[in-house]
Amino acid sequence: MQSELLADWSKRVSDDREVRRAAQLVEPMLNGHLPILIDELAERLERGPHSAAKRKDAFEEREAESYTRRTRPRLHDFSTADEVLREWTHFRLALVELLHREGVSPTSEEYKVIFQRIDEAAVATAIELQRRATAALAGSEHRHRALVDSIHDGVIMLDSNGSILTWSEASSRITGYTAEELVGKHVSILYESEDVLMGEPDRALKDAADLGHHESWGWRVRKDGVRFWADVVMRPVRDLEGALVGYATVIRDLSEQKRRMDELEYRAAELGAILESIPDGLFVLTLDGVTRANRRGLEMLGIGSIEEINANLHNLTTRLKLRDTETGRPLRNQDLRLLSALVGETVTAEAIARRVDNGEDCIIKASAAPIRTRERVAGAVVITTDITTDYTQRKQLREEMELVDRFIAILGHDLRNPLSAISSGAELLLHRKALSDENERIVRRMVSSTHRMARIIEQLLDWTRSRRGGIPIERKPADLGIVCNEVIAEIEAAHPRRTIRVIREGNLVGHWDVDRIAQALSNLVGNAIVHSPADAPVTVRLLGTSDDVRLQVNNAGPSIPSDVVPTLFEPFRRLDLSHSVGLGLGLYIVRAIARAHGGSIDVESNAERGTTFSIVIPRT
Repeated sequence: MQSELLADWSKRVSDDREVRRAAQLVEPMLNGHLPILIDELAERLERGPHSAAKRKDAFEEREAESYTRRTRPRLHDFSTADEVLREWTHFRLALVELLHREGVSPTSEEYKVIFQRIDEAAVATAIELQRRATAALAGSEHRHRALVDSIHDGVIMLDSNGSILTWSEASSRITGYTAEELVGKHVSILYESEDVLMGEPDRALKDAADLGHHESWGWRVRKDGVRFWADVVMRPVRDLEGALVGYATVIRDLSEQKRRMDELEYRAAELGAILESIPDGLFVLTLDGVTRANRRGLEMLGIGSIEEINANLHNLTTRLKLRDTETGRPLRNQDLRLLSALVGETVTAEAIARRVDNGEDCIIKASAAPIRTRERVAGAVVITTDITTDYTQRKQLREEMELVDRFIAILGHDLRNPLSAISSGAELLLHRKALSDENERIVRRMVSSTHRMARIIEQLLDWTRSRRGGIPIERKPADLGIVCNEVIAEIEAAHPRRTIRVIREGNLVGHWDVDRIAQALSNLVGNAIVHSPADAPVTVRLLGTSDDVRLQVNNAGPSIPSDVVPTLFEPFRRLDLSHSVGLGLGLYIVRAIARAHGGSIDVESNAERGTTFSIVIPRT
């Protein structure tokens, strides 16, 4: 009988469309209550109708609470009083119809007991639902307030006119206003005066109402007058009938983000200006193509835009007609070493390219380096330089160097060897004693001229060597005092009437190229004799220190003009053409010899102390 009663009641509830629609349940909400209730009804009927009279009050609170306590866990959290009471009504009707079908006719007292117990259960259920609703409402309000206050963004409720209804703690932190100061005031108080005059607050409210959403970024004003950059989102709030009742508004302080974005924007603009100002081309590459290029880089290739480059990446070498600078061989995409930068290499390459816009050839030097992040190579930076002029000059220089090589070969072999034969023949004639006085004078001039010509050739050879990387030297242990004695002896033999004084101080031993040091000293002493009076002595001083040796040659001739000193050691410079017999390479070669030893040379010249050339050379 119990199962039949429950089945009939369950069907009635399921057929009640309003209940099903409201509850959206697959089974009635009182399924857990009724078996307990039916058992209690049977127990009551067995005790008889008079047992109910012994109770003072059928709705005694203790019994109602006891029943509620037993059945409370069986209520759904989303049950409502109206839905539950409709299920109790269906239970009454199902019970009466079942008793009628079974031919059971309870007395009025028994019906009273039955309906009294059903009413007790219904009231207890209603009490529980009310308790739950009250607790849920309080908890919901508490949780809502806690949630709102815990959010860093300001949460504001506005009425349909834009006046402030609620104000969260975060709103106070952001704006400086308290709830007491702003509740009831129009939201336009947070806008700048210019925006208010332009109707921005009203426009925001209208957009939110019409479009269902409004978001804007801009300056807002705090209580202390300080501006802050805000992101404001408004959404309309409507009742069940769709009428506008207010706006849910969220305000975020993005001042710090705004500052960072402005800083990034400035840095990007600054970097862009720098890249556009450099005279070289710049390209940023990834595996997907070119992502950035400055104007100079595009002009160098004769291409109008990055998009044009990326659209022709597959045949870029053909379009630019890239060729090898040495052989002129066309280059293919796989020949481009610059692409190695995308896998982490740093490379430099040169190629001949033909500008796309005007068909002119140019020679481009490109240097590529990878862009590395912590995890991978993200791309590459390529710097391109138009070296057409430089390349042409280098080519011309190579050709000139080849001419110099041939010139040296001519000087060293084709001229010096025949000159040596002439000199040797003339000296042989002098030794035969068979010449007349006139012929002997002629032969002696021939010997003197060949010696002078040999010195000029040697100077030219030294000049060309110094231009090709410096004069070569071969160091070996030597005493500069001994070297000086040999040089002075040779010069005194050639100039027996001149006085040459030598002063030696300190340790003069070291590692030098003896022949080159003798050449430099001979050149300085020879110049001193040429540019000083015949009766004035030439002084040579050798001074040894702990690390180096100083060679000084002084003469009492006229001082060197101050405007000549800066260029005195340049090639083909001669002070006095009337006394000069060479090419003006002597001092240039002396400086080259000093530098080849890691040393230096300088000059001091004045009327009181004459002219002094000083060479300083390290011992090793």
